[in-house]
Amino acid sequence: MKLCISAILAITTFIVAGLVGSVQSLAQNAYITNNNSNTVSVIDTATNTVTGSITVGSNPFGVSVSRDGSKVYVTAGPGVSVIDAATNSVIGSPIIVGNNSGVAVTPDGSKVYVTQNNSNTVQ
Repeated sequence: MKLCISAILAITTFIVAGLVGSVQSLAQNAYITNNNSNTVSVIDTATNTVTGSITVGSNPFGVSVSRDGSKVYVTAGPGVSVIDAATNSVIGSPIIVGNNSGVAVTPDGSKVYVTQNNSNTVQ
């Protein structure tokens, strides 16, 4: 089990590095959804320890971090929760977009794309 968690952390760290930028600007946290508890775990990538848990909408699935690392977008239920990465708290109410799963942020952070499960479209 420890190997699986290490592999997930390595993959997540790689994904976060690709989204945030160079190794020097690498985000300190990885964000992992917990589908059954409607939360997101915050993992300190330097120590590989869980440092917090953030309550989001129902059945969280997709996660995307803005390039500058300031915001984390989580698909959950019919909406997208936005997390302020500096405080690890949800900003406002979820943005309702329908039954969704995946999420991606453009490199300049100006747009967020969400996949729609029922219609097989991107919004």
